[in-house]
Amino acid sequence: ADGPPITSPVVSGPHPGYEGWDAGYYSHIINASGPKAGTWYVWVVDDSGNRISEIGQWTSTGPGDGCNQAVVDFDSR
Repeated sequence: ADGPPITSPVVSGPHPGYEGWDAGYYSHIINASGPKAGTWYVWVVDDSGNRISEIGQWTSTGPGDGCNQAVVDFDSR
């Protein structure tokens, strides 16, 4: 079984605040006060919270090494 999310799930756009975004696009901030070092995982869930995608993983270095940004592109197969 997958572990619980460390942050609240994010609704993919368009939704309030992101009206102009295409379906499936979103922005999710893990720590608004600055870069956070660690290994992070992301996946897509259905309305019941069941994972329906592969798990994407990346490692960020935290403060001092520039912008910590990841782009995850889940495609439908």
